[in-house]
Amino acid sequence: MGVRNASLIAPTVVLLSITIESRYLLFIMCLPEPSFEQRVWLVINAIPRGNVASYGDVAHLAGHPRAARQVGRILKHLPNHSQLPWHRVISQQGKISLSGTRGAVQSDALRQEGIEVSEAGRIDMKRYRWRP
Repeated sequence: MGVRNASLIAPTVVLLSITIESRYLLFIMCLPEPSFEQRVWLVINAIPRGNVASYGDVAHLAGHPRAARQVGRILKHLPNHSQLPWHRVISQQGKISLSGTRGAVQSDALRQEGIEVSEAGRIDMKRYRWRP
């Protein structure tokens, strides 16, 4: 048995061809449409190290361009142990919108990736914005 080909032919459809005992079988699998929250996670996970995106950028790439605040709410409810690079998401103006300890954690994480963060929590969007 061997998988000959597996390809994504649409965001929710996978075409899979398998050979079993010299017989060629073709499967089409329909996957459930990911929720907006799941698409937000996928977009944020795709932001490369050393780049940032705004809440609006993430919302747009996740399919809802006017849902920047919803992106913020999704990130607010991430578990503390999450591996998602949430720190790469900042305001449209290039500013860290978190205050206190969480803002300091975000600034430190961005600096560790080589991103320059001013004392006021500003990032140069022209230089560091992710453009997929």
